[in-house]
Amino acid sequence: MNREQLLRVKSYFENDYRERGKVKWDGFFLSDHTLQMKKHQQESTIDSTEMNLSMIMQLSQHAWANHRLVTVQINSQNLDGQFLPPVTGLIEEMTDQTIQIAGQALNWDEVLNIVEG
Repeated sequence: MNREQLLRVKSYFENDYRERGKVKWDGFFLSDHTLQMKKHQQESTIDSTEMNLSMIMQLSQHAWANHRLVTVQINSQNLDGQFLPPVTGLIEEMTDQTIQIAGQALNWDEVLNIVEG
């Protein structure tokens, strides 16, 4: 290569070339690997710390009164022993027995914990 070609290549990589980043590598991942990564990400976002009922109700009332989003972890597991995905949404209704979030009615004793925001 002569000097002019080297300068043109250098200019191209400095000014015009756009790295596609992760996009170019997605095709190399196997579907099983991708599934495991999603499963791990979901498990790492679930908080399985149990709150007492009075704290759950207090946080729920605060979120309901201030129209805040909540994320509720249900105290239920699938056949693999993993917690079901959390329910996120606005509290639509609260009674002595149930709380309704995003169209899903939950008994208070099903709620493992609740997080506002």
